[in-house]
Amino acid sequence: MNKHLEQFKADTPINQSRAAMSQECLQAAPGRVGKWNLTLPTGAGKTLSSLRFALEHARRHHLSRIIYIIPYTSILDQTANAIRKVLGNEYKDCILEHHSNLVKETLNKEGEMEPWSPERKTWYMEATQTWNVPIVLTTSVQYLNALYASGKQYVRRMHSLANAVVIFDEVQAIPPTSLRLFEHSLDFLAGICHSSTIRCTATPPETATEDGTHAHLIETPIIPDSQAYFDQFSQFRQCEVVCERKPSNYWTVEKMRDFIMEQASSKSPTLVIVNTKKLASKLACACQDLNTEADVFHLSTNMCPAHRKEIITNRIDKKSLEKARRKGKAVVCISTGLIEAGVDVDFDVIIRSVAGLDSCTQAAGRCNRDANRSGGRVILINPAGNLERLDFLPELEIGREIAMGMICDPEEGGILGNKSVSLYFKEFYGKLTRSHNHDHLSYPFICSNVATNMEDALSQNFKLMTHPRQQSKYAPLRLFQAFDSAARQYHPIKDDTIAVITPYGRGEECREKLWNMNPHTDEEWEQWNEWLQKARAYSVAISSQLLEKYLNSGDIMRIQEGVDIYTTIPNKYDPFLGFLTDPGETSGALTVSRI
Repeated sequence: MNKHLEQFKADTPINQSRAAMSQECLQAAPGRVGKWNLTLPTGAGKTLSSLRFALEHARRHHLSRIIYIIPYTSILDQTANAIRKVLGNEYKDCILEHHSNLVKETLNKEGEMEPWSPERKTWYMEATQTWNVPIVLTTSVQYLNALYASGKQYVRRMHSLANAVVIFDEVQAIPPTSLRLFEHSLDFLAGICHSSTIRCTATPPETATEDGTHAHLIETPIIPDSQAYFDQFSQFRQCEVVCERKPSNYWTVEKMRDFIMEQASSKSPTLVIVNTKKLASKLACACQDLNTEADVFHLSTNMCPAHRKEIITNRIDKKSLEKARRKGKAVVCISTGLIEAGVDVDFDVIIRSVAGLDSCTQAAGRCNRDANRSGGRVILINPAGNLERLDFLPELEIGREIAMGMICDPEEGGILGNKSVSLYFKEFYGKLTRSHNHDHLSYPFICSNVATNMEDALSQNFKLMTHPRQQSKYAPLRLFQAFDSAARQYHPIKDDTIAVITPYGRGEECREKLWNMNPHTDEEWEQWNEWLQKARAYSVAISSQLLEKYLNSGDIMRIQEGVDIYTTIPNKYDPFLGFLTDPGETSGALTVSRI
């Protein structure tokens, strides 16, 4: 780690600040085992700084492993690659990435994997079952499942959370319904399991459990005066925040397209971030069709990870954008929110469809990121209501409403910063509770026709125990917790998607290999699993509700009969848009005007 850090030069004011923050993380590492937080501005290098703290902290206190909890699978691979780059080939086998599998785990009633699974006999499957690896990178859903969900496969991982450094990256993205459970888990790990927990974020949320009903362990900041660094980064970058709020029907696709190309025509690389994949694809097609001289790129989870990586690392990376500036070439990238966290890009202009204030702040962090230019512009817009329907995402809709009022209020000054974000989260959690019920942050559910929540069911179980129809059932008991019912009801994020292999890059080769293999021996299973792991980078997630429609329309097919591994037909995957979500639509059918 130290050898890797030697190659970074503190040759600019912003790099000097990054070096100072990294050094403060190292100096804090000898501190006690317990709850910590690391709040730093976007682009400050939280991944390497937190790793630097964690390695030294684990060495000082003889902790067994480092576990990164990351909310988005889209940045899990990037973080893993960054850590491998730091540690080098010598330690590459000490790092485990665990997120959703290409093949869904098929479990029997005992929570054991069914024998047919090709991953059953591999090192990877054993490692994901136990997390018994020095450095683990996994998702917040897997973490919450390990502590609260039903199934032996989750329980087996729980012991690895003890005597560890557990780093929560982008902690503001923890599912709101699990916030109170998350807070209790930090106390459990730090107070009982001799683990250190670290919340990492650039947009620190107001703690959702400060309601006077529960006492929590004190959390220590790794960098006590982090606000000074926020102020420095703001001064270095000099980004102007502009609110272009218009009447609800003003920002049509055509007007957004014209506005985007107007910004890019000044030869300022422009990043556009919207809230839905559908609007991203419409805008990308509209901009590409309008101006052939500009380089237009599209990013969404309809594109497989390898496709997105190609765009991010070879098309809109810092070197490519700097080259475009020198040549006077217009560059436009239209993306969903996947680019906001963990992606190191540096644009002159950011156009953001208003979302939660934390998302808007994260988006602003992609503007003049290295302070190499005199300034940048962050423009916030409100697309017409029919373009971004968020009815099925009520939390995002609430966040957008609150942020719109704060950002576009002249008295607020249009500031995207820590204080504003803290106020935003306070209002956000309050409105969530008022919009649903007082248990919304404690994972509400129905048990035996009684409305309860995870926090109560796992502690006093007061709601079930005192209900007239349940009192006789609970009266003879000495312990009243509803452990089994709570665990079976718990699903932090409902997984209703199926992975499908695409023909992008080596995806076709992966498909052919899996198509022609019929493994029986351990060696053949190993080969099968190797190709499954490779295929992950060339796969997209589709809604399981549309699976039958895609199969009936011939858009996708099974790799082998009886095995739930699917692949698309070649022209179902567009080289610009990725997987075409409408059943029956193919890239060959796309016309010149695709709005």
